[in-house]
Amino acid sequence: MELTHLVHLHERSARKVVHPATRNLTAVGDMVGAARLLEGAAIERSLTALHDLGTRHPGFDSGFAALYRAILEHATREELDEFPILRVHVPIQRLHMMAGELHDVQVMDAA
Repeated sequence: MELTHLVHLHERSARKVVHPATRNLTAVGDMVGAARLLEGAAIERSLTALHDLGTRHPGFDSGFAALYRAILEHATREELDEFPILRVHVPIQRLHMMAGELHDVQVMDAA
């Protein structure tokens, strides 16, 4: 349950702050941001499906392993594809403001 909550917080804040910023910068940024949105949605669907199956289901372990790989790949793609676009095209002051916005979204969602 905690993993679901943490992934939800991450994806909600990324959907509201990071991905839109990336998509508004360049054509490549649009593709990268859209891809991260789709990945995040797929991860959240996988979490829901695993929760519905329950840990005793025969397919849970393989489903969890696939989810783990998807989360790692998603985080890697954010680090390698999305964040460099932001660093090149967004002024440092705006990046700091975005970090504050991410925090605010997470705090509001956690409340």
